[in-house]
Amino acid sequence: MSTVAKGNQFEDRVFDAIKHELASERLGLLPKACQIFKKKKYYSKIRKADIEIDISIEVFLPNMSSWSFLWAIECKDYKGALPVNDVEEFHAKCQGSPQFPHPGSG
Repeated sequence: MSTVAKGNQFEDRVFDAIKHELASERLGLLPKACQIFKKKKYYSKIRKADIEIDISIEVFLPNMSSWSFLWAIECKDYKGALPVNDVEEFHAKCQGSPQFPHPGSG
């Protein structure tokens, strides 16, 4: 199995787990106020390009047509500790978009 296939398989498992936890109300979010996505793209005015997020949860306030805050999740499947460079890269990716007011948090 290729590394891409392994990565996609891991993302699928994480997505299913997050979706289950959201539906079970164990994330501190109301499921009816959320939409969960895999590999959704968000436009960055700074980069002038889309940023693809592995898993995102858009949270909506009542009577709002656009999301109020976003959980952005980057999936990494390492046998050891996650390299700091990977965390910094994800932080920089989020920081490049005005849609992420608190990059990499939450």
